[in-house]
Amino acid sequence: MAKFIDKIIFSAAFIAVVYGLSSRYMGENFALALTASAYVTAVLVYLAAKVRRDLNKNITPQEMCAYLALMGAEKQTKLFYQTLPEERRVQIKPPYFVFEKDGEKYMAAILYKFLNLAQEDISAAYRAASGFGVKKIIVLTRARDRKTVNLGALIPMEISYPDKRAVYRYLKKHNALPKPLCEKKRVRNVRPEPGAILDTVFAPNKLKYYLFVAIMLTVAAFFTPIKTYYYVCAAIPLALASGCLIRSARERR
Repeated sequence: MAKFIDKIIFSAAFIAVVYGLSSRYMGENFALALTASAYVTAVLVYLAAKVRRDLNKNITPQEMCAYLALMGAEKQTKLFYQTLPEERRVQIKPPYFVFEKDGEKYMAAILYKFLNLAQEDISAAYRAASGFGVKKIIVLTRARDRKTVNLGALIPMEISYPDKRAVYRYLKKHNALPKPLCEKKRVRNVRPEPGAILDTVFAPNKLKYYLFVAIMLTVAAFFTPIKTYYYVCAAIPLALASGCLIRSARERR
C-alpha cells in the first residue's frame, strides 16, 4: 500500500518537474509544454515496460532466493555442491558442505529460508565448522539482522555473507539457477480502502519529506520566470504536511 502511494507521488512529482523544465526552455506556451511533458513521460513508460518484459524472461535475484527456500535444505545444498569441480569437493552434510580452494578448506552454509537468519543458525554453523576442522565459513542466506551478524564476532571462524546478486551471477555462470515451478502469474493487488490511503498519505513520518519538497520547490521559484507554477506545486506538499500535523495532533488526544 505504501509503495503504491509512493509511486503515485513520485509520478506526479516527475511530471511536474518535466513540465516545469519544458516550460522554462520552450517559453510560456502551455500546450507545447504539456505536449513535451506527455511525450517524455510516454517514452519513459514504454522503456520501463520493455525492461520489465525482459526481466520476466529470467528469474530475478529475489525470485532465486524464494525458489531456493522452497527447495529445502537438502536440495539447495546439493545444487551448490554440484557446481564445484570434483577435485574441490570434500564433504557434504546438508545444509553444509566443505570444499578446498588455494590449499585451504572452506565450509559453505546454505541457509535460504523465508525468515531472517537466526543466531541459532550461526551457532549451528559454528559447531559444524568445528567438526569439519575449517576456519572459514561462507553463509548463503536471504536476509539477516545485525544481532546475528554481530554473533560472528564471538566465534573464531571467519564468516562472510556473499551478496545475493553475486550468488545469482555465480549460479547463472554455472547454468544452475533454479527453474521456475510454473508460469509466472500476475498477482492482483487488493484495492485499498480510503481510510488506509489517508493513513499512508498523512503518516507522521512523511512530514519531513513533504516539507523538504515544499522548500525545494519554493527555492527553485526564485530562479525561474514561471514562479506561479512552482508556488502552486510547493503548495501541494505543504498542504500534505499540514494534514500530517493535524492527523498527528488528533492521534495524541
